[in-house]
Amino acid sequence: LIDKFVAKRLAEKTNRKGPDGKPTTVSASTINRELRYIKAALRLARDWKYITEVPRIRMLKPLQKQPTYVSPEHFAAIYQACEVATIPGDIPNVTPCDWWRGLVVFLYMSGWRIGQTLALKWDSVDLEAKTALTQAADNKGGRDDAIPLHPLMVDHLRLLSGSFSSHVFPWPKRIRVLWDEFAKIQGAARMADGKPMPKRGKNGAW
Repeated sequence: LIDKFVAKRLAEKTNRKGPDGKPTTVSASTINRELRYIKAALRLARDWKYITEVPRIRMLKPLQKQPTYVSPEHFAAIYQACEVATIPGDIPNVTPCDWWRGLVVFLYMSGWRIGQTLALKWDSVDLEAKTALTQAADNKGGRDDAIPLHPLMVDHLRLLSGSFSSHVFPWPKRIRVLWDEFAKIQGAARMADGKPMPKRGKNGAW
């Protein structure tokens, strides 16, 4: 019965369209999440003596996408274009340009996710020791983790240290506004030859 469920889900179409313009099918990751729910329900049924054992459930192997990286040329273009940023414009002693340059440098050199970076607080940063600590509640790994800070990262963080905020990168607005502002920065970015930075996002978006 579980195998039939998986087969039907694999054939179902979603509301999203692929590069060919056709609807995509349900991903293996989505089905695996649903299978974990089923497994949890069956374990509870076993504990309540409705069944004697939990059947073996075979998880699907998700497709492994090749990671993409920002090239040094594209990063330099984005870094320079941060001067067009106007949001956040209400942080004391911090210009929008310095905020964004600090953010992109931190993300580029740390590999952290945007959520855990925005959650970073000053009491988890030691600029003298050049270290930063991400809390278990703020990262996907679910554990505290400290990273060394490159001197370039420290220089950019010092420019943000006078904000009077508990967070290194205070963002008082909705996260959607952050992505819109970043898209504006990407749109203003220019390569060394003056050409716009090529779009690499989904459906031709930044």
